[in-house]
Amino acid sequence: MKIEHPDYITRPMYMNRIKPHIGSSLIKVLTGQRRVGKSYLLFQVIDEIQKEDPKATIVSINIPKDRFDLPIGTSSKDLYKYIVSQFKDTDTHKVVLLDEVQEIDGFEQVLSALYEHGEYDIYVTGSNSHLLSGDLATLLSGRYTELEIHGLSYLEFLSFHNLEDSEESLGKYLRLGGLPYLCHISLEDHELVQDYFNTVEETILLNDVLNAHKGSSKELFRFLVRFLADNIGSPVSANSISKYMKSQHMSITVPSIISFLETLGRAYLVHQTSFYDLEGKQFLDISAKYYYEDLGLRNHLCGGFKVSDRAKVTENVVYLSLIQNGYTVTTGRGPKGKEIDFIATKGEKKMYLQVCERFETKEKTETEFGNLLIPRDVYPRFMITADTSMDGMMQDGIKVFSLRHWLKEVQ
Repeated sequence: MKIEHPDYITRPMYMNRIKPHIGSSLIKVLTGQRRVGKSYLLFQVIDEIQKEDPKATIVSINIPKDRFDLPIGTSSKDLYKYIVSQFKDTDTHKVVLLDEVQEIDGFEQVLSALYEHGEYDIYVTGSNSHLLSGDLATLLSGRYTELEIHGLSYLEFLSFHNLEDSEESLGKYLRLGGLPYLCHISLEDHELVQDYFNTVEETILLNDVLNAHKGSSKELFRFLVRFLADNIGSPVSANSISKYMKSQHMSITVPSIISFLETLGRAYLVHQTSFYDLEGKQFLDISAKYYYEDLGLRNHLCGGFKVSDRAKVTENVVYLSLIQNGYTVTTGRGPKGKEIDFIATKGEKKMYLQVCERFETKEKTETEFGNLLIPRDVYPRFMITADTSMDGMMQDGIKVFSLRHWLKEVQ
């Protein structure tokens, strides 16, 4: 029986990563910030399975919505009994899809029990990285594969909004970000767009942040996320945040700030990059840099996109382009505090990237290009800039990409 679901726009980048696992016994865990499109990717998985195996028996449950319509309640036992009851012994391909599974207490035992049967093709989504920690990691060690889902890439943004590739379209992407649902809203209707981001902010802060810190002030969290939003790409530590907040007459302990930062990371609202000592070849236990998962939400938290923010946002979008394409990213620290913005690795691939919105002076140019020459190895180096006149240039073996060219090329 064909399962009905809303229409969607395909996201081949993620489906190509999921397809090799269809039919395998591994539990497929789709993680990521709320509203990045995990539920709609499950719809695509359903259609792919039904196309390849029309006889597959599929049970798809959206936990927050279906718990009121199906006899699953909030109990892991009820959920397990319901799932098992939907299949017959004669079913040859038993598929289970659970959306926002962390909403069920004890969901780990449900997944473990289904896995032990050895006959279920299981897919789950979650908006909190606790999904892959604690009991689940212990119970299912080596039995699951994680697929982290992100907001729309630049090319996906063009597709979802039926836009031509242009500097104007790039400007919209930098301003509004990549939450897929925005394709249902006119990007020119600023009031509706603002209302949507208000809803997303409240959902993430209430469901994924404040619930983890019962009794904490909502305004304190708002201050912290806005501080991070305004300091994209700048070295930040719990100590530096604490000192700044004290200067704003807000008292908070360093351990509390560390806990808050960890929670924001677990909600996939922000991503942290560590510093790597290019000389000592080791990670440095100092400050870190933070980048937002969605630029539209980041701009919303800062009261809107400002021209003065362009350099920060440019660096953030390059970071996103890397993690969207499966790279692990760190920041390089060289002698005398010199930095390489991003060291990106994926398997045996490695590359160095520097992001500079504009080269206003000769000294600025020499510094930015010079930092990329610090590592004494043969891995490729790239300079990303908003200056389109420099696109395609080569300097000291460093290839220059305009931002728009890079966002198309990296994918």
